[in-house]
Order: sequence, then structure tokens, then C-alpha cells
Amino acid sequence: MQLVGVVLLSRLLTPFDFGIVAMVVAIIGLGEILRDFGLGSAAVQARELTRSQRDNLFWINTGLGALVGLTVALIAPLIAQFYGEPRLTSVAQVLAVGFLLNGMTAQYRANLSRDLRFGMVTLSDVVPAALALATAAVLAAFGFGYWALVAQQLAQATFGLVMSAAFGRWIPGRPRRTPGMGGFIRYGSNLFGVAVLNYLTRNVDSVVVGAQFGATQLGFYNRAYELVTHSINRVNLPLTRVAVPVLAKLQDDDTRHRDYLVTGQKVLLLVTLPLLGVGGALAYPLIAIVLGNDWLGSAPIVQILAVGAAADVAAYAVHWYALSKGLTDVYLRINLALAPVRIAGILVGALWGTLGVAAGFTLGSIVMWIVALIWMGRAAAAPSSALFFAALRSMCLNGAAALAAYFGVRALAIGNVWLEVAVGIGVYALVWSALVFAIRPLRRDVVQATSVRRYFRS
Repeated sequence: MQLVGVVLLSRLLTPFDFGIVAMVVAIIGLGEILRDFGLGSAAVQARELTRSQRDNLFWINTGLGALVGLTVALIAPLIAQFYGEPRLTSVAQVLAVGFLLNGMTAQYRANLSRDLRFGMVTLSDVVPAALALATAAVLAAFGFGYWALVAQQLAQATFGLVMSAAFGRWIPGRPRRTPGMGGFIRYGSNLFGVAVLNYLTRNVDSVVVGAQFGATQLGFYNRAYELVTHSINRVNLPLTRVAVPVLAKLQDDDTRHRDYLVTGQKVLLLVTLPLLGVGGALAYPLIAIVLGNDWLGSAPIVQILAVGAAADVAAYAVHWYALSKGLTDVYLRINLALAPVRIAGILVGALWGTLGVAAGFTLGSIVMWIVALIWMGRAAAAPSSALFFAALRSMCLNGAAALAAYFGVRALAIGNVWLEVAVGIGVYALVWSALVFAIRPLRRDVVQATSVRRYFRS
């Protein structure tokens, strides 16, 4: 659905339209983290969750959502002043409503995940996304410009609340003093700190590009980021919604927890790294087909960000380990130490323009993944070596296939974008398959990842 939205809306709207909304979201998105405060994950990870605790968590999230929405509405003129773009005031004020809606949704979704009702979680993702995309497409076709993107976000939040509440079949009671709430707040506050740092490191690039190079350049950067990072997250996030609740139920069984964690990472790498490899190798013809020639300025950014996204994918295992084991305090310390690395890379890279920003982001991602693995292994007995070498094998496999596809297409000088994509995918698949067949550790990883069904049966 995300990929369809990128294609459809990019055909109907301009880089300027996307840049206007991205300017606002890069700043107010921090409020979404405060609105959640890590309490959704705290509810999923908890060994026990009473009805009164769940009620209190609902009202805390709802109150935070209302507070953040009001704050964003009040500071909207300051956001417009920062960018020197007066149209941002009304955009920010309308988007502020979404914080209240998402705050009301948080605990409904958390309880569906806690109960392993993943089919309902999926429906409450896909159906609102489809309805919101249809809303945006209609408005864009009738010339509403960037307001179509604003409407898309509000529509998704509204439909998401309605569906999650309907599936949850739960009416929150009034808030009351309840024992055990302190544990949820401590867990959530640590995760909130992690999320804030993660948000800053993932959005400072958009702020820098928008402030220094303008809305059009930010539009190119935003589309590249959307195609790479957000599209991969549409694979990562559903797997995380399955992995964390399942691993949380195994948190007291170290052997099985380790086995599930390493296997889960291999599944994630098997699904996502080929997407990144093909997307990076064939960025130019793919963007020409999917978005049109007007968006070719995004292609080199896609190629650079794809490398960093591979490291981010591998780092998800650290995220799963920390959340399922309740180690958000350790995870917070790791991110406090590493966040400046990515930010510094982005700021230095900005000296070389938009491509330099992308390169700084990518280099920071690689350093953060490696250091976080080592730190979590030493501080919390995570299986860091197993996770690192499994990821490294998959990266080398897909990197070799991507390079073969890239240089193979260039050497043939085909000249037809459709044929370039077909040949590139064929070369990628041939090299990938040959390496898996010839190298036993790679073959073992693929077999283990594809046999994941046995874990769910058990």
C-alpha cells in the first residue's frame, strides 16, 4: 500500500507539495513520540496487565495526545517562521488533530498485539491506509496539492481509531489509583528517550535539507527516503509487531529466546535486503518507471540510503532484544552515546549538498549498528556475535548480487528502462542463487529462515 501511494501521489503532486508537508512533519513528528511515551510497548511486554492498569494507560496516552496537539497548534507560526514559509502554519495546525486520535488508538492496538491477534492488527493497518490513500488521491486529482497529503494523515488516524476500537471491544473505565503503574512509566520513559534520540537522528537530515536547500530539494530527498527507509519499514514494523510479543513470552527462557531472536533476524534480512539490493542497483530505471523522469534527482540518494538501510535492518534485532527483555534502560544509554554520531555525520555531509547528507546518514547508521551490538552483548548478554555474522553474511550476499546487477546493466547499455529492470533483476537473482548454492553458511541461513513456520507451530 505504501509503494502504491508513493507511485500514485508522486504522479499527481509535485516535489514542492511533498516538501511542504515534510518540513512540518520533520518537526512535529517528535510530538508523536511524546504522545506514545513508550506505553504501548510497555503494555505488550508486561507479564501481567490488569483491567484498571489498561484503563489508566489509555487515559495517559489520550491526555498526552491532547496536550501535544494543543502545543503543535500554538507553535505552528514559529515553524512557519523557521522555514520562512507562511503556508506551514495552517498545515501544522490541521495535522495537530492527529495526535489526539493516535493517542486514543494506542492501547487498543497494544492489547491486540499482546493477545497475538495479528490478523486484526493487520486489518487495522491496511484498511485505514487504503481509505486514506483513496482520499488523498481524489483530492490530489482535483488540484488540492499538499492538502491531499494532510488529509491522508488525518484520514488514516481516524479510520485506524475506529477499526482498532471495534476489534478491541473494550470501553475504557475511569482512571483510578492502581498498584504497579510505576513499572509501566519507567519502561515507557526509557523507551521514550530512545525514541526521541532515534527521531532526532532520523529527521535532522530532512530539517537540514529543507532549511539549506529548499522545498524542492527536500521533495527529492523525501521521496528517496520514503522509497528506501519507509518502504522497508513496512516490512520491518509488521515483523516487529509479531517478534516483540512472541519474544516477550519467552523472556525467561534464554535458550529459546536466543534461537527465536537469531532466526527472526534471518527472516527479516532474507525479505528486506534483496529489496534494498535491487532498488539500489536499479535506482535510475526504477524511478523513471515508477515516479517518472522528473524524479530522477532522487535516484543517487536512493543508492546511498539503501546501504544505510541495510545496517538499520540488521539493528532491529537489538531493538527486539531490548524491548522483549525489558532492557529499555540499557537501550537508552546506548542511544544517548550513539545519537551524536549520526547527527554529526549529517551535519558534516551537508557541506557537500543533499548527497553528502545522505552519505552522512548512511555512515552513521553503520557505526550505530556495530557499536550497539557490541554494547548490548557486553551489558545484557545479547547473542551479538551470532547476530553480527548472520547479518554480515546476508549483506555480502546481497551486496555482491547488487553490484553484479548494476555493472551488468551498465555494460550492456540497453537504453530501455523496462528491459534494464528485467535484465538487472535476472542478473541479481542468478548471482544470489549461485552464491547460496555454493556457500554452505549462506545456504544454512536461507534454510533456517524459510523454515520459520515451525516456530509458530511450537
